[in-house]
Amino acid sequence: MAKQLIDLETHFALYTAHHTHPVNYIFHTLFVWPIVFSIFMLLHLTPPIIKFPILGQLDLAFVLATVYCVTFLLLDPKAGFLASILCYVCLVSSDSLVNRLDFSLSFKVALAIQFFCWPWQVIGHAVFEKQAPATGYLPHVFLMEPFFIFLQAFHKLFNYEPYPCFYANVNKKIESNLKQWQTIKLVKIS
Repeated sequence: MAKQLIDLETHFALYTAHHTHPVNYIFHTLFVWPIVFSIFMLLHLTPPIIKFPILGQLDLAFVLATVYCVTFLLLDPKAGFLASILCYVCLVSSDSLVNRLDFSLSFKVALAIQFFCWPWQVIGHAVFEKQAPATGYLPHVFLMEPFFIFLQAFHKLFNYEPYPCFYANVNKKIESNLKQWQTIKLVKIS
């Protein structure tokens, strides 16, 4: 069971099969990490879980960032480490922004980011992919999508592969997924 939860090839192939159009890919690349940033902002506005006398406080944003980072590291230690750094940069910078702004303005900025970024995700899927976003595995989407976007960008910029033949294996799984979905669509139409 644990192996299935961190099976990078399978999850990445499912994610990539739902994001084949280049415009949708660009929308996701531009807007997923700002969504994460604004979620951290919103979570910084919640009361802390625990207050430590010297260290400060433990809040939900830190807990979520830690869950993200552990997931990223389990999926791929090298790229996961770099994605974790990006995640903690988002965490610290969102905390800094919330501390500079008052509660009301922080809340408005976070919601504005959410309201600006989410429609592009929907447009990317509806207009360019011509299919709804994959909602059957929402926890995986919210937990792994920031890493998958990072991994795709890391591959495009530096030709990075978690291990040899990773992308060849993923492409085979994507083709299999797309054929399976086409078959399901044909059955539904008939």
